[in-house]
Amino acid sequence: MKPSTELIDGHYLPSNSRNAVKMPLYLSSNYVFNSAQEAKELFQQKGVQSEENDNDHEKPAGMIYSRLEHPNLILAESRLAAYEGADAALFFESGMAAISTLFMGMLAPGDTVLHTSPLYGGTDQLLRGLLQRWGVHLMEYAPHESMEEIIARIEGMKNTPSIRMIYVETPANPTLQTVDFGQVMELKARIGRLTSRLPVTSCDNTLLGPVFQKPLQHGIDIGIYSATKFLGGHSDLIAGALVCSRDTANLLRGVRSQMGGTASPHTSWLITRSMETLELRMEASQRNAVQIVEFLKGQPQVQQLFYPGLLPADHPHHGQASGNGSLLSFELRGGQTAAFRFLDSLGLIRHAVSLGGTESMACHSATTTHSNVPAEIRQIYGVSDGLIRLSVGIEHVEDLIADLRQALKAANTGAH
Repeated sequence: MKPSTELIDGHYLPSNSRNAVKMPLYLSSNYVFNSAQEAKELFQQKGVQSEENDNDHEKPAGMIYSRLEHPNLILAESRLAAYEGADAALFFESGMAAISTLFMGMLAPGDTVLHTSPLYGGTDQLLRGLLQRWGVHLMEYAPHESMEEIIARIEGMKNTPSIRMIYVETPANPTLQTVDFGQVMELKARIGRLTSRLPVTSCDNTLLGPVFQKPLQHGIDIGIYSATKFLGGHSDLIAGALVCSRDTANLLRGVRSQMGGTASPHTSWLITRSMETLELRMEASQRNAVQIVEFLKGQPQVQQLFYPGLLPADHPHHGQASGNGSLLSFELRGGQTAAFRFLDSLGLIRHAVSLGGTESMACHSATTTHSNVPAEIRQIYGVSDGLIRLSVGIEHVEDLIADLRQALKAANTGAH
């Protein structure tokens, strides 16, 4: 089947669930064993499916406890993995649970994470806070830095041999800066030659994936999602996901079960529902975003506009992504005062901090999603006091532009 069909019909046989067209919601915390021997064997596997069972999702192996796995989880993960072209996918109860499990499973005290900047505020806070207190070192680089500049800085580090992970976010939240996967792969190879150990590469693909960008197809080891966003797409769930190889999934599945972040049956059921319309929603919201970008280009109140589609035609982003998505940011003249006036004057567009829903949402990143990032670092990242992040939904675009027009006028005049 084609990937879009997999999201609707893949890995589920109605005859296994009393001919229900959709998989029922399995609200069971634990499962009965057929025999004592089966119980022993399942616990020997520690709830991790064998390679043989991974290929037979219509008839899953016996299960133990929903913190480990359950039918709704298996279906959601099977469909995302098939759509991504990945060996495996893992769902979590939040995006930060997915990222935390990744770090806990792949890093040890003394390791270094080489990461792009800016990052989502929650990720930035986790790295600079908890992980540094636990002895993980950080080194960041900006997407515009050359390979030689990055390597020179790496060679000057005291802990060069400890670089364990390259973590990138592209496009970045909220500045929409993009990272070249080709550069990431070259970095991986150069670090491997320097340290005799290849780092793991990971990418937060929330803003474009999995419809418009598939990092694993470009050599990235692990793809990361806040599934709350486009994968969920209806602002009615919190979830996260990782896509990766089977070996990596087996490792991280064990960490997930120990930390207790496994997506619940209800969350998994909602995700499965939402993925059926994933392509339709992302393509529709992208069409709206393109028209809104054209509108904002001509507005005198807009000092700067950020959207991947505005990058030059020869930029690496266009070679690794099939679209530009529906998230954009713009900087208003007048700083925070103008930004607050704009947000308080919106009528149709919601003032909310999430993104990727069917409804359009706007927020002031500096005082919300990135408020825990030190002010001096926000300035370096480009998260200015006048920056507005806009997640474009699937409403009629003329209504969205009308709302933006009147809010921009209010931001400029101080009227409400």
